[in-house]
Amino acid sequence: MKIRITGGIYGWRDEFRRVHPKYPGDECEVSETEGARLCSLGVAEPADRPKDKPADAPAQKTGTAGEEESAGIPDRDALAKMTVAGLRALCVAEGMDEAEAKKFTKADCIDYLAPVPETIGGEAGDIIV
Repeated sequence: MKIRITGGIYGWRDEFRRVHPKYPGDECEVSETEGARLCSLGVAEPADRPKDKPADAPAQKTGTAGEEESAGIPDRDALAKMTVAGLRALCVAEGMDEAEAKKFTKADCIDYLAPVPETIGGEAGDIIV
């Protein structure tokens, strides 16, 4: 699948496994799985989409208590499997300033993207805020 990077910097590997940085606007060939993952994160789009045509609108935050707040953000377990660079790129895609994202650790990024619901009182059946 050929993709165009739209946000952040992607470390693309050539056939010799050397890493080449791909910047917003750059195109590269990736597997279907990797292309779908990058597009779902909002950091890439299919290369066959015209540059002047806007990408689909990002997911709106519509979650309720106990649900993920954004349809485009993976759950905490999936986020924990991602690299720090991938998490930072996702934070930037979700509206964080790039300079601020560079200061975040992996745990900070996960907490920003999928905050843990807080309970009032701390007992089963309490209201989740």
